Amino acid sequence: MLVACIDAPVLAKAIYNTEENMSGRPEKYRQVNGIVLRALLLAVALFAVVFGCSTADAQVLYGTLTGNVSDQSGAAVVNATVRATETSMNYTKSVSTNAEGSYVFTNLIPGTYNMTIVSTQNFAKFEENGVVLKVNHEQRVDAVLKAASTQQSVTVTTAAPELQTDRADVNSEIATEQLSELPTTSTIGRNPMSLYKLIPGSSPPVENNSAASNPQRAMSSNINGVASAGNTVRLDGAVDAYPFLPMDGAAYDPPQDAVETINVVTNSFNADQGSAGGGSINIIIKSGTNHLHGSTYEYNTISQYNARNYYQTPSVLPQIPKYIFNQYGVAVGGPILKNKLFFFSDWQSTRIRKAISGTTSVPTAAIRAGNFSGAIDSSGNFLPIYDPSTGDSTGHNKTAFTNNQVPVSTAATTLLAKVPLPNVGTGQLNNYFGSAVYGYNLDDVDAKINYNPSAATTVFGRYSISPSSISDPPQFESFQGATWDGGQPGTSSGLVQDIGLGVTHLVTEHLFFDANAGFTRQHLMSRSTDLALGNYGLNVLGIPGTNGGGNLGYLYGGIPYMNISSYAGLGNTNASNPFLFRDNQLTANLNITYIRGQHTFRAGGEWVHSGVNHYQLTTSPRGVFAFTGGVTTLYGASSTAFNSMADFLLGEAYSVGSGVMVENPFTARWSTYGLYAEDAWQVNRKITLNYGVRYELYPLPVGDHFGVVNYNPSVLQTVTDVTGTHSVGTVVVGGKGGSPNSAGVQNGHGMFVPRLGNL
Repeated sequence: MLVACIDAPVLAKAIYNTEENMSGRPEKYRQVNGIVLRALLLAVALFAVVFGCSTADAQVLYGTLTGNVSDQSGAAVVNATVRATETSMNYTKSVSTNAEGSYVFTNLIPGTYNMTIVSTQNFAKFEENGVVLKVNHEQRVDAVLKAASTQQSVTVTTAAPELQTDRADVNSEIATEQLSELPTTSTIGRNPMSLYKLIPGSSPPVENNSAASNPQRAMSSNINGVASAGNTVRLDGAVDAYPFLPMDGAAYDPPQDAVETINVVTNSFNADQGSAGGGSINIIIKSGTNHLHGSTYEYNTISQYNARNYYQTPSVLPQIPKYIFNQYGVAVGGPILKNKLFFFSDWQSTRIRKAISGTTSVPTAAIRAGNFSGAIDSSGNFLPIYDPSTGDSTGHNKTAFTNNQVPVSTAATTLLAKVPLPNVGTGQLNNYFGSAVYGYNLDDVDAKINYNPSAATTVFGRYSISPSSISDPPQFESFQGATWDGGQPGTSSGLVQDIGLGVTHLVTEHLFFDANAGFTRQHLMSRSTDLALGNYGLNVLGIPGTNGGGNLGYLYGGIPYMNISSYAGLGNTNASNPFLFRDNQLTANLNITYIRGQHTFRAGGEWVHSGVNHYQLTTSPRGVFAFTGGVTTLYGASSTAFNSMADFLLGEAYSVGSGVMVENPFTARWSTYGLYAEDAWQVNRKITLNYGVRYELYPLPVGDHFGVVNYNPSVLQTVTDVTGTHSVGTVVVGGKGGSPNSAGVQNGHGMFVPRLGNL
């Protein structure tokens, strides 16, 4: 709780004590936390000077009911008792109207409310039922009390209009009705994120990256032209981001039947909304009520039972490709203790089995034996294959192989022995059709508890878990070549967990606070089956410099990638395989609301800490060899597919490379901070003024045992390698070799963002 009337001497002493208490801490700690604490104290002091006391609150998870109570002459009705009862949980809160006849309920759980207004001044009781309160909305219910006769009351059964009149932000909602009735789709069936298309200014939602690295198949949109990485996604108020791949939208994507509503703020953010350049998206999981309710469902597709389209005649497509899709689940919620304790849980399972196929190019039997006598271009001209061991150093004056017969290396023979011969057409290219069966399994489980111990306090907790597994076979045998769909070869597994906690508490009729905390962990892994072959490049193919890796040698096992222009790649063609992600994210926010007269003051802060722990390379750990055809052509002549295959058979690569992990896992740690203070001032019954300020700080990311890594091209040093002596830039590792933790990189001291709007 943070409520104080502060003057300048007190503020100065607080800042001094803060700095003094941090004097023994490390430099990085003092810099970051000193800035944060100064900003917080400055925001509190600013509001203390202007309004006498500090304030706070965030409405991203809850809603607000407000209004004015007057008599028939328009005079304010003071000290009238206003009660709001949430109908599904029978949860009631009460406040009194102030000297201006206005009232405010803040931090209310979204739902449908019945309003009752009672005055001791001989007015009839006023009731309004069916008031719908949404997430991150302020709903106004004004009342005109009439003089009472015996046992008289006034009941309004028509709900208040949903037009937002007390907030300045541009706010959209995907409601329960839309989630339950509108069609949604994705590559794994129904996905509530596909309804982002309903949000004004949103581009059509898309899935990013491979299924192995994004097994949730979370979707994202560009909102108002801002890249999707600029969106912030929250689940029950806690940040639900994907630290390593923010364009993926979210770490955890809940089942559609588990989602109550999705609120999206796209413009004119209030001060409590931040860390977002495009949209601030808040997904709310359903809660239990006093009535037991639930659903069960199954969606099934089997391609063999589908009708062919007009062009898929049996002669064109003898058999419809296999596709079996099953998505089934159950959701149930209800009371544990009536009016006090509620539960909601759901489980959804998605199973997909489908045929993936395509056409690629493999060498003919003659070419595998080094016989290029049939090398003819499209005009019928003979294409000689030149011996790279002849000619001068510039590539001129080479001699063609006799009869275009090329000697074949042992490594090439070994690899091609596992590659099937052409099975379609008679040409050298696009002569092999193949297929495999792709398997995808995903389970999503949510469990949520809501507890209302008293009219002053609400608490909720949620745990979500989602295991997954994917099988994506390579094109050739069980361990060689790319996949037919471009995914990660072999098997991939994942386990995503998400925890959300929240509490609201009414300290007095005018003072409230709410707090949220969340934790997300992603454990994602993909390993091709060729990993089990060990040092195949070294021991079987006999190619020096492949595989290896010291203590991490088992992660460098498998077949080197042979990138042959115009032909199917051989070996493990995915440079980023294997990989292992162990990413964690912690988030917490605290918000306080103070109501004084016509002012609703708010202030609070949010902290998000992300940590990635990765094993993944961008250059093949087994080694990669590129065969472009330039070795067996004359200098300046264009190469053909025959030349690139001849280069491979000879073992003469145009370029070679391999990747090595400097540390395992590679780590990165970073935190973001946000502080805000704002006021909603009801100037009169027709005008509300929203104004405030937000401060955001983005410290530089660091590793576990070092700071920022910075490449400085202006600081040159001389290195000598097999190609000669060169001048190269310097890589500075923060905290090492006497360099500061920042490695000389400066990213400022955060930013202040003002907010102003009126309605």
